[in-house]
Amino acid sequence: MGFFVYGSQLLTTAIFIFGYSVISAGLVYWSLGSWKVFQKRVRVTAPLKLWTWVLAGAFVIFAFAAQWPAMFAVTLHSKAILATTLIAVGTGIFEESLFRGTFFSVFMANMQYRSRSYQLTRSAIYSSIIFGLIHLTNVIGGNLQAVLQQVVYAMAFGLFLCVIRVMTNTLLWVIIIHTVADWAPATATGSGPTEVSSWWLIVGVFGLLMLVSLVYLVKVDRLLERSANLGMPNEQGG
Repeated sequence: MGFFVYGSQLLTTAIFIFGYSVISAGLVYWSLGSWKVFQKRVRVTAPLKLWTWVLAGAFVIFAFAAQWPAMFAVTLHSKAILATTLIAVGTGIFEESLFRGTFFSVFMANMQYRSRSYQLTRSAIYSSIIFGLIHLTNVIGGNLQAVLQQVVYAMAFGLFLCVIRVMTNTLLWVIIIHTVADWAPATATGSGPTEVSSWWLIVGVFGLLMLVSLVYLVKVDRLLERSANLGMPNEQGG
């Protein structure tokens, strides 16, 4: 009975979070007018295809280093799996509509207004830094060093998600991947991280994902700038 009361309260909170996130995402979509980065998806060249596979490999390493398989196993056996799922989906919708949606698009608009080079790369870096730093709030109830590692994790993950948005030209897959990343009991409890990992592991694995993501974004930026210089129609849109 004790769990039932706690579970009911958690489920009510999860439903509220999910509903709030959907409404927030709707308002963001209304203000931006679209989830697209371009009017048409970027033409995938042979080098981009190669780096797509490299990025996929870096992401698999990242996922195992972040212990996603073990995390999923725990969630599957959790009695609060429904609440955990609703909170994970709600978090994915809210944070992606905010960071890869609003912040990324606002930075892109600013870059275009100022006619800056490497617009995608700069926008991805700036929005990912904000995404990482916002996790400093987890220091309440968490271990400081573990939270700092989470900030690095979030920045690397944020850059990767920016690549996915650019690659797919939508927020849908970004939201799905983020939801999978947050599908863990710790997300439902809202507790900050307490387990400290090796900094060599953090820098090596997450740094690899950052580097590959940045290379991909730079290559797309160069492709777009080269197309513009050749007089080809600009495919960037809202």
